[in-house]
Amino acid sequence: MPGVVYSGGSEATPFQVQEREVRTIIAEGAALFDLEVEGSKAVPVVVKEQQMHPVRGNLQHIDLQEVNLDEKIQAEVAIELEGADDAPGVKGGGVLEHVTREITVEALPTEIPDRILLDVSEMEINDTLQLSVVPAPQGATFWWRDDDAVADTAALRRLLAQAGGPIALAVIPARLEPSLPALLKSHGSVSVLQHGFDHRNRAPAGGKKSEFPAARPWTEVADDLAKGRDRLANAFGGQFVPALTPPWNRIDPGHADQLGQLGDLAGRIVEFDGPPGPAHA
Repeated sequence: MPGVVYSGGSEATPFQVQEREVRTIIAEGAALFDLEVEGSKAVPVVVKEQQMHPVRGNLQHIDLQEVNLDEKIQAEVAIELEGADDAPGVKGGGVLEHVTREITVEALPTEIPDRILLDVSEMEINDTLQLSVVPAPQGATFWWRDDDAVADTAALRRLLAQAGGPIALAVIPARLEPSLPALLKSHGSVSVLQHGFDHRNRAPAGGKKSEFPAARPWTEVADDLAKGRDRLANAFGGQFVPALTPPWNRIDPGHADQLGQLGDLAGRIVEFDGPPGPAHA
């Protein structure tokens, strides 16, 4: 099975690995592991992206990100429940609904937990366990986020009600509706990040989805990013953080290197589905 490991500003390194070996590591829930490509020393990596076969479900390709053990990263961590069969509400005929199944955790790579385990053995019928009361693991911080935010929605309101800490919303500037700034005015702990410009795929046929692929002229990319930044700054004021969250977590490295031309967006790229890329906040 083919794979690629990315390492900061260096060129990506392709490799081949037995699919069952990778599947075993992922099944064990390992958030961080060492990768040794023939002819080079072992390096710590995390999973950046997986491609699965649409029918058979087996792993077809994997992207890995080399990490610095002294720098914090963001990673998605599974939320698992224990004690459901012992919960009085379940014994009384209720059905336990597991709503939130993942949460973004920021920590040093060695402190990213394999999972967040919640005890629900005391829950009664009509009880709700809010993640806002769940303590983050030692050395870690929970990042609440909502991707593709453009308007006031029921799902977003639920997120705002659940969260007990700072929330980062990845907002698509070109699709922004007036209802979103109006909603967030009363939520001072919410930060708004720039989620590309219009979230349209411009990758060549057969390529991985990207709003900012290498084939797209930098002048066009820069114009869109500048327009998006200005629109969000005007709409959200101090809640806007000039940091870019590229749609599909992809931006051509050549474009990323030129972000310095856009002033406050320079070098500030946040990826929510894995660790920061070559340039990051």
